[in-house]
Amino acid sequence: MYDFAVLVVLYNCKPLDSVTIKSLVMSWSVKSNTKFIIWNNGPVSQPLDVKELNGLNIEVVETLHNDSLAKIYNQFMERVHASVYVILDHDSEVSPQYIAALNTITAEECAFPVIFNGDKATGPLINGVTVSEPTSLTDNDSLLAIGSGVAIGSNMINVIKTAYGNVFDERFYLYGIDSTFCYRLERLNLISNSKVISGFQHSLSRLESESSVLTQFRKKERSYSFGLTLRYYKKLSYLRVLFILLFKRILNKSPLSITQIIKALLSGRHYRDIR
Repeated sequence: MYDFAVLVVLYNCKPLDSVTIKSLVMSWSVKSNTKFIIWNNGPVSQPLDVKELNGLNIEVVETLHNDSLAKIYNQFMERVHASVYVILDHDSEVSPQYIAALNTITAEECAFPVIFNGDKATGPLINGVTVSEPTSLTDNDSLLAIGSGVAIGSNMINVIKTAYGNVFDERFYLYGIDSTFCYRLERLNLISNSKVISGFQHSLSRLESESSVLTQFRKKERSYSFGLTLRYYKKLSYLRVLFILLFKRILNKSPLSITQIIKALLSGRHYRDIR
């Protein structure tokens, strides 16, 4: 059994071009009892010479069809037996302070890092307020955080799996995976078992300029995520929410597609779910 299992998910990125992998090689102790999984999710195979990775215990997995991140996260936790599981994107500049904070996490806990974009903290959100330093939580708190950097203890994983059958909701593919994980923690009264720890720099796609094709892709993904979240996790009236979105759409202020939200609501499935 490992003390830590660390997942780094790559997409359209060579392993040695990943900011995350570079910072892990620089900062992680080679002597630590850690298993690293570098998961290339496509679109092409990316060979990796592990000799260049400072002696870290690394396994490479490839799924070249841009698989659901929720499925990858769940498969990762089934693949390795560890006390604490850490999930990272490919574009996070992992800090020594974050790595040190991971050593404070027990099998009964879950931890979310403070995320910075430049010198500005962008998350997590506790009770709707951005957190910029480590803090503890209570079950009266609401929590929203991005998935990169989350660390989950094995005992907490077992509690969530017992309740839901898996840790991350596989009805979601790209967006909504992290927020619905937080909703699950709230429903199971596990927020008090969670904490915010020292974090790192992370590139946020929503803050970057991109092509119109990619913008439309993200709009569709976010719309389906929103619709599925309404159906499975929210108690608000569907009609009330759709009325608000329609009003915003008329004012050209809605970043979502009402048509795609309705499709997700009615079908209860992501458009890429071909079951």
